[in-house]
Amino acid sequence: MARSFRKEIKAPDSFQLTVQKTLAWYRANEKTILVAAGALVIAIGSYVGYWAWNTSLHERAALGLAIAESLPSEPAVQQAALKALRKVSVDFPGTKAGILAKLRLGALLIEGGEHKAAEHEYRGGIKTGGLGEMESELARRGLAGSLSLQGKCTEALPIWGEILTAGSLLAQEDLYISQSACLAELGKKGAALKSLETLIEKHPGSPFITPELRARMDHLRNG
Repeated sequence: MARSFRKEIKAPDSFQLTVQKTLAWYRANEKTILVAAGALVIAIGSYVGYWAWNTSLHERAALGLAIAESLPSEPAVQQAALKALRKVSVDFPGTKAGILAKLRLGALLIEGGEHKAAEHEYRGGIKTGGLGEMESELARRGLAGSLSLQGKCTEALPIWGEILTAGSLLAQEDLYISQSACLAELGKKGAALKSLETLIEKHPGSPFITPELRARMDHLRNG
């Protein structure tokens, strides 16, 4: 599944370009974006974009109405988007539109700092069923991210570990970084450092390996 998805995703040049631009934006703003939330928004936004390119007109119209603005900045627009996403998730339960609306809703709630509400949405999405492998991973990533942002690292860490063990359908680097942050928060500096060392060992050319990340490693090593 992972290989076939990655092969498919290379097909639409316009979509690939969009993902590259999104990653470039994230890297330019990484100092002000929490890794768990930022990476999650990118992952879900990218997958929604791919699905919109490769799905039926009926469901695309249903979800497209709800997320005309991917990351609205004005409070009034953001609230309208959240309301529309909730409506799609309720009106189309178990459909691709309903599932992705719920995932998008969770990501926007995290973006807005409503971490407990995001946890509720992700748990509900997982319980609903009907999730494909990709949607399941995104929902679990979202749940772990929302938990970690509430300080519930002991609940988040096993979820990230399960995804890494099974083999992520998306980039794995952000999972190692999120693991490291939670482990450090729990006072496990050695394990936190090991997580980042594993990232570099397995993904030496990753764009996530920045001077800031290496500085964090030095702090864990010497702090």
